[in-house]
Amino acid sequence: MRSVLCAMLIAGSVIGTATSGLAQSSQDMLRQLLPQLADDGKYKREDPWWSRNFQGFDFLEPLIPRVAASRGDVGNIVLDSGVPYSLLTTAFAARSTDQATLTGIGRWGWVGIDERQDNWPVLAGLFALAGAGVFLPSTQDGGQYFGDVKIDRAMVLVLGAATAYGTTESLKYVLDRRRPNGEDSLSRPSGHATGGFAAMAFLSNVLRDALAPEKEPDLGVRILKEATTALPYLGASYLALERVHGKEHFLTDTLLGGAIGAFTMNMFYAWSFTRTKYGRGWFEDVSVGYDPRLRGIEALVHHRF
Repeated sequence: MRSVLCAMLIAGSVIGTATSGLAQSSQDMLRQLLPQLADDGKYKREDPWWSRNFQGFDFLEPLIPRVAASRGDVGNIVLDSGVPYSLLTTAFAARSTDQATLTGIGRWGWVGIDERQDNWPVLAGLFALAGAGVFLPSTQDGGQYFGDVKIDRAMVLVLGAATAYGTTESLKYVLDRRRPNGEDSLSRPSGHATGGFAAMAFLSNVLRDALAPEKEPDLGVRILKEATTALPYLGASYLALERVHGKEHFLTDTLLGGAIGAFTMNMFYAWSFTRTKYGRGWFEDVSVGYDPRLRGIEALVHHRF
């Protein structure tokens, strides 16, 4: 009987040790595969500048704003998700009104101040404002990594704008819609609107970082700050109307371009700054990676209770 008990104790000890080792191994693997939050006071865990803008699945936040919702940041949900989704939905739902809106907007005398220059001055002005926004104060600064934040913002602006523009230019040949002025068949979506909304989406996000309306306890002041972060979209909207007024695009063409620009820029911004802003990522419960010890793919699921 004693030998049986000893055998059981030894077996239990071995199993316990193996289980502990496996748990520790899984934890080590989890730490390697999952992007960790910047809870050690270091900006993005001091990752190299060329990789720290791409953190986990955070680029999905504008598509499904689960982190902003968990923090009650309604303003961020409206601007980063609501505005692009509204533009995208209307771009397809309102196509039957294109001819009527083209005629109506064509009568507005206050639109089209730079039509002779093909609206490039207004677009350049919007990007100049976005570029200046790179240097605005940030809630992530803390006085310790001021330059790093600016570098990351500049990278997001360039990558977001380039990706949005490339997407739009590719879709022009797929959708193949003739311009209202009959010049060519590259009307849908609008490249100018894509650029304008991308630039202003970036500026809106930077203003949110600087003003932090979600942390404002006074309701009146918070509403004022939220309204301020939405102002950049007025500039992008004016540029879109200019393109319709000059018969370069139908209205829904500019709305589709605006949706592409806003969504793309918001996704790049969320990919870079969601964790430093909210202290958590979009999706951290599941990670899949190659485990050289097992010589195979390992899926890890964890949940903090």
